[in-house]
Amino acid sequence: ILKQIKEIDVTKINMRTIQIHAILKWKQFVTIMKFYNLKYPIAFKIVAGVLGFFFLKMIFFPHRGKVKYIPPHLRDHFGDIDGYYQLRTAKIDHWCLMGGDDCPCQDPTEPYPRDNSDAWLAQHSHNKEKAVNKATKSLDVVFYGDEIVDAWSGSHTSQFVSASLVQSYFNDNFHKTQTGGFDAIVLGSSGDTIGNLLWRIENGELPQPLSPKIFWINIGTNDLANGLCSEEAVTLGILKIADKINSMRPDSVIVIQSLLPRSSFPTGKIYDPNSTMSTHQTMFHQRQYYRRDRYPLWPSIKAINTELEAFCSNQPHLVYYDADQLFMGSMGNGYYQSNEKQILKELMPDFAHLSNEGYRIMTEAIAGEVENIITEGDEDNYKEKKRPSK
Repeated sequence: ILKQIKEIDVTKINMRTIQIHAILKWKQFVTIMKFYNLKYPIAFKIVAGVLGFFFLKMIFFPHRGKVKYIPPHLRDHFGDIDGYYQLRTAKIDHWCLMGGDDCPCQDPTEPYPRDNSDAWLAQHSHNKEKAVNKATKSLDVVFYGDEIVDAWSGSHTSQFVSASLVQSYFNDNFHKTQTGGFDAIVLGSSGDTIGNLLWRIENGELPQPLSPKIFWINIGTNDLANGLCSEEAVTLGILKIADKINSMRPDSVIVIQSLLPRSSFPTGKIYDPNSTMSTHQTMFHQRQYYRRDRYPLWPSIKAINTELEAFCSNQPHLVYYDADQLFMGSMGNGYYQSNEKQILKELMPDFAHLSNEGYRIMTEAIAGEVENIITEGDEDNYKEKKRPSK
């Protein structure tokens, strides 16, 4: 008898027990559902219909309301272009960041004004007046750009910054009449795209006598994040601005600042789908799909910055300024440091716009780069940036 007991397959017994238990649970569930159906027939049918709808949607339409992630793709690599002639003949392969032609991207290589915006035209007139008044003086730097640059003028306000405080950071570093060692003017406009800036330059914001030592360009983030323009379109547009300025002021140094990092994740994570296996998976699909407001922009920003740096490295009068590392860090302690980068919330509260402290750090770092170029004649592409201390 003991020999027969030892020969019994315990696995089969356990599987049979599990099957019986599952059947009993299922019968119990069905009984409960019948009870609720009899007691609350209308409510039961509504709940069942809603659950059934979402179940069918999950199976047959798992990506409704989402877009498929498309890795950055550039037909031309601008580090291979020798000069502006080849740049002018370069063609854009695709316009839209997420593929196709259905996006609000306006051609970044062509100048155009802001439609039906009296406030924008008033800002443009103010910038023209400022440029003319400063044109006869010996300026060190002219800053062109969007709201990031415009904040230095003290006219741009947001929930994260004090306009007067940000302006004081600029004055401390770029007004010779105060504590700063350099003289500069700000010609920015909030919300500007590359085409808007190109139009402003061609329509009075670069008057003939205005000839500083350095032109500093910070533009492109609105074309990418709001216009959803492709990496190729944004890169070519920024370089067209450099081409325009160079053709008018060949003796000036032109600095192209990198696009700043952005994150749509609540932790500020710098997410790169190209280097992870994080995918939207169902029983039928294994692809990367995202809501439009969660579409990862960091790979595109990185691709654009790489192309800008490559082109600048081949041009003697161009300097690429990498400001990304000022705003990124990683979690860790004395024993472990994570390899995963994230945007520092103290510097970018919403992981897209700068805080007061973010402006302080960026302004001081840029002033250091200006000093390298002007006083030391250093026009090499400055790659490693250290965050200024308080």
